[in-house]
Amino acid sequence: MKKKIIRDKLKKKYGNKIKIAFKQYPLPFHTHARKAAVASLCANEQGVKFFWKMHDEFFLNQANLAPEKIKELAPKLGLKSDQFNKCFNENKYIAQVEKDIAQGKSINVKGTPAFFINGMVFTQGRSLDKFIEVIDEELKK
Repeated sequence: MKKKIIRDKLKKKYGNKIKIAFKQYPLPFHTHARKAAVASLCANEQGVKFFWKMHDEFFLNQANLAPEKIKELAPKLGLKSDQFNKCFNENKYIAQVEKDIAQGKSINVKGTPAFFINGMVFTQGRSLDKFIEVIDEELKK
């Protein structure tokens, strides 16, 4: 759960000085990745905390992304099942997922996770210290 720890620590350290934006980029070789991306956006309808709960759970259990497993997971995360299932079954956010994929391709994203700081690809490692170093430099500008 390293990504979550870094995300939480950065938000705690910087508060409103930084914005964390998430774009969907399901990789084509992950059979259920597009549906999982849609599911996370359906979870987001019920609050951003549900988006992150689902996101984190997906990364912990990437083998359990089949639609029936996702539907079982939703109430365990505290989501209202009826609302979630309607959104998920309708594939409500597939256009948003496709838009995010197109944007990722246009900026040459090759895999996930990919990180950008102020529009620049972040390739300096994924330690909290490296993120802080680069963010501090950007905040000085």
